[in-house]
Amino acid sequence: MSYIYNVSARVGWVPGCPNNPDDVQLVQFLLQENCKKISDLAKGSWDIPFPNGTMDAVTGFWIFVQQRGHRKSQTMDGVVSPAQGVHYGSMEWTIVSLNSDYRTLYGDQAFQDLPNSPGLGPTLKRALQAGS
Repeated sequence: MSYIYNVSARVGWVPGCPNNPDDVQLVQFLLQENCKKISDLAKGSWDIPFPNGTMDAVTGFWIFVQQRGHRKSQTMDGVVSPAQGVHYGSMEWTIVSLNSDYRTLYGDQAFQDLPNSPGLGPTLKRALQAGS
């Protein structure tokens, strides 16, 4: 990928994370959309994140699931940190894997159009549009 939609500060259900609303909403959106496409996730069997910009236990749970899931190379700390390159040591940044999964599941055009997705708040949309 030549670019990602990044967070500006740490997001997580652990002490010390600023959980800026736009950052939380981006993580929630990517988690929600990726969860919708997981074939082995029984409909209605799990709560999935709702992109409202408020950090909650459901979002924290899915961050851990993302880190623990199919990418064994990720650090497992329950935090989505701003990516600085693709890898964090020998590990992949969680925000990079969220972007990569979204692009794989929905395709290049949907990935490029992510800043215009319905359900994203206006400040996040502006921030994503300015960065793309």
